[in-house]
Amino acid sequence: PIKHVFNLPSAMVHVAGSIDRLERDEAGNHIVIDYKTGSRPHEPMNPHVIQVAIYQTALAEGYGGRKPADVGPAELVYLMDEPHKRGAEARVISISPVGDEPWARGAVHTAAGFHDWVRYYLDRAARVVLGAERAAVMNHSCQFCPVRSGCPALVPPDPAVDVSRESEVRTTSGSQEKES
Repeated sequence: PIKHVFNLPSAMVHVAGSIDRLERDEAGNHIVIDYKTGSRPHEPMNPHVIQVAIYQTALAEGYGGRKPADVGPAELVYLMDEPHKRGAEARVISISPVGDEPWARGAVHTAAGFHDWVRYYLDRAARVVLGAERAAVMNHSCQFCPVRSGCPALVPPDPAVDVSRESEVRTTSGSQEKES
């Protein structure tokens, strides 16, 4: 298990997860390996990539009070859906925190830039979660959601319990009036 607190501009974000496998390369860098079953490889900006990028950054920052570690590329290993098929192999996607090419449509060329990118995405997620309004959107994860029975995306609104705004603010001639 991995637990780490990211101190971000919007909030302190507590992250907990499980690295499937952690190895070291010849240079001593930590390599995060995450096995995926039942899913197919996606675009570089999919949630699986962000998940292992968070693990890489937590390792680099010294998660759980540990000493910060040098981090190498992570690997997403998509296990074959049908191993009995001839020629079926696992597909491996490498996710490097440092590279010559822009990473995930951004200009990240250093380990520090990569970790800043991860912290930016975590901070953006924190702002959404802490924001006053969030739109509920139905998607494939709804079937697994523990609060689906009360979700506004799945349950039609009930006019008997609808609470509308008691007053609205409108602007007239440059001044604000409260309408009751």
